[in-house]
Amino acid sequence: MIAKALRSWDWRATARDPMTGILALALALRLVGLGWGLPGSDGWDEDGVAPRDFLAAVYQTYDPGGDFYVYPPVHLVLLTLVHLPFLVYTLARAPSFEPQALIAHMVQVPTMTPLAYGARLVSVGLSVATIWALAKTAELLAGRRAALFAALTLALNATATYYGHTTNLESAYLCWASFAALAFTRLFVLRDTRHLRAAIALATVAIGTKDQAYALFLLAVPSAAGLWFLTDPWPRDHRRALARTLLVTAAVALVALVVVDGALTNPVGFRKRIAFLLGTGSQDHAYYSNDWAGRWQLLRDAASYVERYYPRAFLGPLAVGLGVAAMRSVRERRNLAAFAFPLLVVFSTFVTFNFTARRTEHRFLLPHSLMLAVYMGIGFDALVAWIPARARKLGGLLLVGPVAAWGLFRCVAVDVELLNDPRYAVERFLAEHVAPGDTIEVHGFNVYLPRFPATAHVIRVDTRPLRSRSPLPGVEEIEQHWSLVEERKPRWIVVSQAYAWRYLGTGAEGTGTGRVIAAGQRERERDEPARRFFHGLYEGSIGYRTALVSRWDHPFWPRYELHSSTGQEVRVFEREASGAR
Repeated sequence: MIAKALRSWDWRATARDPMTGILALALALRLVGLGWGLPGSDGWDEDGVAPRDFLAAVYQTYDPGGDFYVYPPVHLVLLTLVHLPFLVYTLARAPSFEPQALIAHMVQVPTMTPLAYGARLVSVGLSVATIWALAKTAELLAGRRAALFAALTLALNATATYYGHTTNLESAYLCWASFAALAFTRLFVLRDTRHLRAAIALATVAIGTKDQAYALFLLAVPSAAGLWFLTDPWPRDHRRALARTLLVTAAVALVALVVVDGALTNPVGFRKRIAFLLGTGSQDHAYYSNDWAGRWQLLRDAASYVERYYPRAFLGPLAVGLGVAAMRSVRERRNLAAFAFPLLVVFSTFVTFNFTARRTEHRFLLPHSLMLAVYMGIGFDALVAWIPARARKLGGLLLVGPVAAWGLFRCVAVDVELLNDPRYAVERFLAEHVAPGDTIEVHGFNVYLPRFPATAHVIRVDTRPLRSRSPLPGVEEIEQHWSLVEERKPRWIVVSQAYAWRYLGTGAEGTGTGRVIAAGQRERERDEPARRFFHGLYEGSIGYRTALVSRWDHPFWPRYELHSSTGQEVRVFEREASGAR
């Protein structure tokens, strides 16, 4: 059947379709720089779920021992299935199934690198599929040309371009959420209960991929349903069929979610995970006060962060698109819920996630930027439609071309930054200057570290218990305070700003009306010996000189600091001959 469908497919028409070109552009932007930090035993994508996490995480989710993994398992199971042949082959070559020996075997570079590439390629595919789904949503609302402009806008989202390279769950859960939004829009426009089943199923998969997805639907779905019943006679006439479909599908989805989430096989771990997410997993990182001043400041900051995603010039088409959607909703009252749904998703996410987690980092405003692209596509379409037919092609090019070119420049800049990560310069420096047997002391998590010469003696110093660390081959783990550097006397110290900022700042810059210092950061600022150590290291007062400062300072390409992963300054310090002063 598949072969017959492929033979009958009109490949020439597909190749000529502008949508194909836009999706190909998005694909190219995500494939360039895909090998960022590879080959390696671990990736450089902060909070990524591969290469080493997904297999162990699936085990933790379902093992009745009461342990838990911080994320739900749907994407982790998908990655396990995708890589299953390679995992079976790797396990068959393991010298022993004793846990420590198996871990040591699995975290080696030849095993981890293919897993990282595979997981990143899955993210690439899901990220491009997201563009298609939201473009089809725009097509349902305003036609084919609006879909093309929405797809182009989404392809030029700089933050989405970055996450399309990584193993973070953003590309995965937002893909399923976007298809759920498309299914809800089809329900409102096409009036077929089959789309309700698909919408609920896809929303469930999104929530099973990352819990945060609940926020996109919690208020949006009932609000849109209320509008639909108020403005369209069809749902009122078919309320029994809709209610029956809703109850059955929602019950099945809820049971499936409970089972997949491990609540039956590992109820203790499930409760611990939920408690963690509602407690320290979110509240220890909140940057806004839990009052109206904090919420107002959060909204102001969110509005000012538009350039994380699109050029500011895209705000014009957004305003036009929202206006056009409002006017068409008045003329086509029965489609009011469909026109409002993407905006309701943005509203729901703000109220039920951003205001509770009290955070506005790139990934926490990414859903908003994707949903609003539907209206940007409608706005671009309306602006082009207002140009006289004789001059529409040239006028449209002059209207859209410059802002699209600027958006493309910004996305290419993300790729350039991945290809020229400051850690590469550190690796070259260490390969040239570190003698065999030299001790290199490092701090922080795997994702912050460069790769080290095989001939060096690398130690990682931290106060965290050894069992809580993610192992790195060839790195000796030491549980000790950083300030006891004179006991260790390493020749070299490598520090990333992505980790050191926790002890170098005062935190005062994070305070003010509506803003607070995160609880976790307040705890770190009370560690005065750590603060003295890092300040002394950077100031050169504890017997180490700065040998290299590797930072992103390209004269042409801008710096994008995304998820503590890109463009981070890394310093190499060398012990002075006289030792500590």
